[in-house]
Amino acid sequence: MYRFLSSTFRPIYNNAKLKKNKARNSKYHFIAKYLRELVQYYGIRGRGKKGEYGPFFTGMSILMNIPSFAIRLNGPNSTSKYKEIAMRFTDEKKGMIIKLNNKSYYGQFEVFLDCSWLSSFPEEEERLIFGGRFRLEIVTIIVMQTKNNYKLHMRAYYLFDAMITGQGLRNIGNVSNVDADILDLSINNYL
Repeated sequence: MYRFLSSTFRPIYNNAKLKKNKARNSKYHFIAKYLRELVQYYGIRGRGKKGEYGPFFTGMSILMNIPSFAIRLNGPNSTSKYKEIAMRFTDEKKGMIIKLNNKSYYGQFEVFLDCSWLSSFPEEEERLIFGGRFRLEIVTIIVMQTKNNYKLHMRAYYLFDAMITGQGLRNIGNVSNVDADILDLSINNYL
């Protein structure tokens, strides 16, 4: 059921009309509403006495276009504290793993629900993110087919994206020479 619920938050095909997505989502209106409220009211944040910081891993069975380097997860997203668990949900030929973190200034206010206490698989350390009020940093993307890990590039592009969009840069650390070199090389190749 979770797969059907989460699929109603995104289009089935490119250029799908919003009206069709809303019609599909309306079948799950009440469960989506109550699940989002559960996460927002009873979830935990990164900051605070009972807070918890990432990283959080999510496995995708397909390659997806990621529109930014800091994202808000509006629909229900199941994540794990362990990369090995996320690997179970990928496809070796065309899947990917996304590593997220909530250590950035605004990201630490994003609420998520620790589902391990009610899961049939508590060792998965599942965290449910639903609501997307604050942006989370994409630390890396690992493409399963090629085994490429884009960690160095993602950090440099995240910092650049954060500067352009006004994202707070506290708790991120300093911009290193490697970050500057990656951005410089990217800009020079683009021009």
